[in-house]
Amino acid sequence: MTFVVISIAIGRFDSVPDPMPIHFGANGQPDGFQPKTWGGYLAAYLILGAIFLGIQWGMWAFQRYGEGQTLRDRSSREATLPWVQIFLLIVFAAVFFALLASMSFQYYAAWPFIFVMAVTVVGSIAIIVVLSRKQRDIDKKLPPTTYQLDKMKYGFYFDADDQRILIPTNDDHSHFTFNLSKPMSWCVMAALFPQASLLYFWCG
Repeated sequence: MTFVVISIAIGRFDSVPDPMPIHFGANGQPDGFQPKTWGGYLAAYLILGAIFLGIQWGMWAFQRYGEGQTLRDRSSREATLPWVQIFLLIVFAAVFFALLASMSFQYYAAWPFIFVMAVTVVGSIAIIVVLSRKQRDIDKKLPPTTYQLDKMKYGFYFDADDQRILIPTNDDHSHFTFNLSKPMSWCVMAALFPQASLLYFWCG
C-alpha cells in the first residue's frame, strides 16, 4: 500500500496545487510545523514509509537475533515479542499524532497518513493482545521456582539463566518486572524512556 500511494503521488505530482492552503490553529495563528507545499507532504510520507520499512527490518533482525545464542528457546522469543510490539505501537502512535497535528483542513491530502497509521496502530494492538495471551500460557507452564524472591533487587529481577525479559511478580500475571540480566531488557527500557519522558513533559 505504501508503494501504491507513493507511485500515485509521484505520477500526479505536476497536477497538484502549490503552495498548500494555510491552516490556522485554534489560536488564530498559522501552524508553524505545517508543510508549506504538497511536495512537503510527499517528502513526509516518503520518510514515514522509510520508517515503516526500517521497523519491519528491525523486527526481522530481532527474530534472527532470537534464533541465535541468547534466545534459543522458542517460548522465550514468543514471550519477548509482545513488548517489542508495545514499543513499536508507541513509536507509531507518536509519529501519527505528530503528523496529525501538522495537517491542514484539506483532509483528502491527509488520508494516506491517517490510513497507514490507523491500520498500523490497530494491527499492533491486535498483535499485542494475541502474543500477551501466549506469554501467559508460557508462564503458567513454567515451574513455580522460576521466580525467586532472592533474585529481586531494587524492584528488578536478576537471573541470567532465565530467558524471559519480563518476569511476573504475582500469580495472576498482572504485574511484571524487568529481568536486567538480559540485554534486551535494557533495550526495551531505553526505547520506552524517551516516549515516557516526552509524554510527561507534554502533559505537564
